[in-house]
Amino acid sequence: MLRNTIAFLIAWLFIQVASVSAQNLLNNPGFEKTGSGGTGSQSWKSDGSGTYSDTRDTTLPHSGVADEFLETNGQGNNYASMYQDTAAGSVIPGQNYDINLYYASPDSNSYPSVEVNFLDASNNNLGLGFGQSFDGGPDAVPNQYYFFDSGPFAAPAGASSAQIIINGFTLTLSGLDGVHIDDVSFSQVPEPASISILGIAGFGMFARRRKFRQATI
Repeated sequence: MLRNTIAFLIAWLFIQVASVSAQNLLNNPGFEKTGSGGTGSQSWKSDGSGTYSDTRDTTLPHSGVADEFLETNGQGNNYASMYQDTAAGSVIPGQNYDINLYYASPDSNSYPSVEVNFLDASNNNLGLGFGQSFDGGPDAVPNQYYFFDSGPFAAPAGASSAQIIINGFTLTLSGLDGVHIDDVSFSQVPEPASISILGIAGFGMFARRRKFRQATI
């Protein structure tokens, strides 16, 4: 009985830490829901600074039935872009955040980059974090998904939300240029203190169990 109780409490503590730190702050991260905004995907909007188009796609999803294709229409050294703002109050000043996603290029000629703009309660831009991946370069396998992890990005004082911008860049002209994006996540990085508390709690429960066993021998 005691063993089951200890196991349950350790699992509960782990879930509490993980749920707080790993909650995805983005809506429709897998582009499963359709919508307006220039991307065809709910909650995502087309960035007007992008050179070409971004479209909800169902030909090469990483999971589910859809992804978002950032298409540069066969033009070298160009890009397409989309973005999403997290909910007001979703970001905690002083905390670190990670963004990760899966991407694939039809011809290994394109790659993604991400930008994180932290916003205050009035949607004023407080700062820019930038991450970039070249894994989609010439050595990548066409139409094979790769994992892209960028961060951590530290939320500055006054931050209330974040604007996540995803770009698809094309290196050279080939006629098939673009990047498939899927399963995007923007979440708080686990704090070392939280992990330490979990470890101490687990050790304390183990010690208590061992003491109880010795007392009953």
